Amino acid sequence: MGTVPEKMFGEKTTMPIVYEQLMALKNLGQKYSYSDRDVMLYAYGIGLGADPMDEKELAFVNEGVLTPRPLKVVPTFASVAAGAPVPAR
Repeated sequence: MGTVPEKMFGEKTTMPIVYEQLMALKNLGQKYSYSDRDVMLYAYGIGLGADPMDEKELAFVNEGVLTPRPLKVVPTFASVAAGAPVPAR
């Protein structure tokens, strides 16, 4: 296991992650998909859309029916969507 330098915390601390093992992991070819609904729920979950008059936030939580507005995706959604467990079938 790796260690954190002593000067950071005053004592040696064991790291829970071993960099070499993490970097040796292989992608098994998993495919991920998500829908507009998933993108909008994530945006609501992190607090976007709380102000219904803020056009910048609304672009993340709905497509805009009367006024055409493309749905935007919060950049951090990619890490959350890719890390989500696949439901058992």
